[in-house]
Amino acid sequence: MIAKMEKVFVAASPGQKDRLLDAMRELGVLHIVPVEPHRARADDKTLFAIGQLGRAIQIASDVKPSASRPAAIDPMDACREILGIQQQSTEQIVRLGQLARQAQQAEIWDDTRTGQLDSLRKAGLDVRFLIGPADAVGRIEAQCVHIIRRIGRKTVLLATVDKLAGQADPQKPQQAQQRQNLPDGFKELAPPAHDRPSLLAEASQIQEDQRRGALRLAELAWLKSDMQAHLNRLRSDADWAKAHRSGMDDEKIFAIQGWALCGLAGRLQDDLRRAGLVAAVHTLEPGPDEEPPTLLRPPRWARPIVGLLNLLGITPGYREHDVTGAFMLALPIFAAMLIGDGGYGLLFILLPAVFYRGMARRIGSHMTQLLIVFGLTTLVWGVITFSYFGMSQQDLAGAGGIWAQAAGFLAQFKLLSVDFDRQSQQTLQRLCFLIGAIHLSAAHLWRARVSFPDPRCLGNVGWAVFLWGMYGLVNMLVLKDPFGWGTPYPYLMIFGAAIMVIFARSGRPTIKGVLIDGLALQILPTIGALSDTISYVRLMAIGLAGAVMATTFNNMAKGVAFIPAVVIILIVGHAFNIALCMLALLAHGVRLNVLEFSNNLGMQWNGYPYEPFARQSKDAK
Repeated sequence: MIAKMEKVFVAASPGQKDRLLDAMRELGVLHIVPVEPHRARADDKTLFAIGQLGRAIQIASDVKPSASRPAAIDPMDACREILGIQQQSTEQIVRLGQLARQAQQAEIWDDTRTGQLDSLRKAGLDVRFLIGPADAVGRIEAQCVHIIRRIGRKTVLLATVDKLAGQADPQKPQQAQQRQNLPDGFKELAPPAHDRPSLLAEASQIQEDQRRGALRLAELAWLKSDMQAHLNRLRSDADWAKAHRSGMDDEKIFAIQGWALCGLAGRLQDDLRRAGLVAAVHTLEPGPDEEPPTLLRPPRWARPIVGLLNLLGITPGYREHDVTGAFMLALPIFAAMLIGDGGYGLLFILLPAVFYRGMARRIGSHMTQLLIVFGLTTLVWGVITFSYFGMSQQDLAGAGGIWAQAAGFLAQFKLLSVDFDRQSQQTLQRLCFLIGAIHLSAAHLWRARVSFPDPRCLGNVGWAVFLWGMYGLVNMLVLKDPFGWGTPYPYLMIFGAAIMVIFARSGRPTIKGVLIDGLALQILPTIGALSDTISYVRLMAIGLAGAVMATTFNNMAKGVAFIPAVVIILIVGHAFNIALCMLALLAHGVRLNVLEFSNNLGMQWNGYPYEPFARQSKDAK
């Protein structure tokens, strides 16, 4: 459920301003709404320092601390040094890439140094580098011709040396005119601006600087807790400054406004009185044009979804629906079909369970629990489809011994074939469309229950009926299933469309309402219902793609005799496939809930989280 809020106004004398704010921070119940939003912010210096510390802590979190702790250093100095090392490292990576390209281009010159060529020119020798056909070397007119290297079978790189007449500077025009014309097929190569030994030396120096920077970064990683404590203090100062500038402040009164949970607001005046403050507290119900903050209070079994919503940065509006329960029911099923492998599901269970504390610190306890739930449903899907690390029943039985016995035992639980033949794919597609029809019609039935007894609730019932007719139409279009008057689907579409058109608006149905709100405004949504239903086929498509990847890596490993290489191929290949499965889950599984389901539920996701003015905890992140 979404917690109920009350609008709260608190007023005190100007002399009690700081005491009032301090008491409100200790109570931690009021989400302050600034009277003048443009004034309610901390100074730029504090905000800049908060941003820098946040980035530095994130960098330090990915570095293993060194064996020795560095000498005491100011947290902001450590922050600036970490950011400096990180910026320098980025520039060094870019420069190493440039040097690698230049060194590759200069590879043809071996260890020739530009200084050596300059010395020859100063000594009065004109050195030219030519590239051309090997059989035409004899036609070159020069005092000295030296083949440096062969390039392929018919091409050579060579140097010619001539003594300059009269002057020692080969750059002057008179000397350029003395050069002999080149034979056909030859072209002159200009020496590189930077020789290869110099490029390699610079690259080596940069790599040494990177090593020293990494060592220093490992030392500074010890100071992460100090930087976090300083960040919490700065955030507390910023919150205080924001609250200080959020109220109405004049010579006679200081007042602040905001939102508080129902029940807590009623006790606020007594709490302030016990704190020794004389303050007036007034509460109001939210107005129809006001948008209070949202505090989700899902049932215990659905709480892991909160971690996903926080990761995505989305919040339902105060007057919208708490969809955590619906997401918690649907998303694990989608995850099972998208990942599609019981072996992967087992890993999703074991790894978070074994490393629970570390993962909870990094991604949060709710997300860690959600991964375990995904693992459970994926394992069940793998069991009923006999899919374990990309191995089919025949692959496992063919291994013989205990593996053949395991294949026979697991085959007892196989209920659905996930193969690449047409029949299996049609079965999976039909299942996907069935899931889509259930998912989308459930959204409209939910809207009907919430809007009852408004007549529009019947319109949503009509939508639910219409979607089941659309389910038959999709099966006809994609799977060539029958769709005619001998099936129930046309009748469901006609009956559902009639109901949703008639009851598209509140109040008694009228001809104008039916024509405008009914027919005119329902045309695009009915077309969208077709694409929404078909979009659930992505569950099959992504799942089969993952199965193909897993099978491909297994086949690659079968063709290799060197055991360490086999192990590397299997580990890297399946790890890569699991990473792609996770991306697919975020891109497609979440989409079916946040877009298709939520759109049919009428969700706008226009809320913002309830963040009461409170003292920063010591371990706040």
